[in-house]
Amino acid sequence: MSTYLSRFHSRRLGLYEENNIVYSEQLTLFQKLLSGRWQKVRVTNSPFYTYPVVKTCSLVTMLDKSLPLTMPGTFVEIKDYFQETDAGIFDALMYLPVEYVQTSSLTPIDKQSAIKALDDQIDKLEMTDDAAKSLLADLKVGLDMVSSGYISFGKSHQTLIVYADSPERLVKDTNIVTTTPEDLGLIVTYSTLSLGAAYFAQLPGNYTLRPRLSSISSLNFAEMESFHNFFTGKEKGNTNNLITPGRLRK
Repeated sequence: MSTYLSRFHSRRLGLYEENNIVYSEQLTLFQKLLSGRWQKVRVTNSPFYTYPVVKTCSLVTMLDKSLPLTMPGTFVEIKDYFQETDAGIFDALMYLPVEYVQTSSLTPIDKQSAIKALDDQIDKLEMTDDAAKSLLADLKVGLDMVSSGYISFGKSHQTLIVYADSPERLVKDTNIVTTTPEDLGLIVTYSTLSLGAAYFAQLPGNYTLRPRLSSISSLNFAEMESFHNFFTGKEKGNTNNLITPGRLRK
């Protein structure tokens, strides 16, 4: 895994020490996912689930009790997916001038269960003489690929939490975020009753809390999850350290 991800300049999160205090990079990331703010998290002898990283949430506001201010946020869920996927199909979200956290998951199901689910769906369409001939053809192709071991199927979910400095800005940013997936062919909706589940499903291991599970193939998931971002620059240049800009005299 490390070798494959090295092309994206990834590194393993761990512990680091500052002023004789040990901090966790992984818990710092969880803090960002839950609160929308970067804050160092110290390592103690207590289990991490007892840390004050756990937040309270309401329908419109995420409150980080370890920070002095609240940060408005709203969840957007993927209700229905594309007819077709391509590598990098979510890249359009990277260009938005909006602060958001995208969470996705895929829990594979066994081969026989996937084959049975596809067979049942094909039988339903054929028995009702459904007019969706292209869908029927795609299901048969998927069945062949699963049976041959080329792909697998699993339960997946996708959520976006949008953060902003004020409720007014949040409304504008949320409209921007929802418009982009809709232009791509997605059907999105705001989290209401499932808000708490969507919030805690951002953390690994909370698979039972995931809202709006959909069955997708491993190929679909791989094409939707590019695992890349814009380069933020290098600490050291090709020939020397960072260059400090200065004002020139005319």
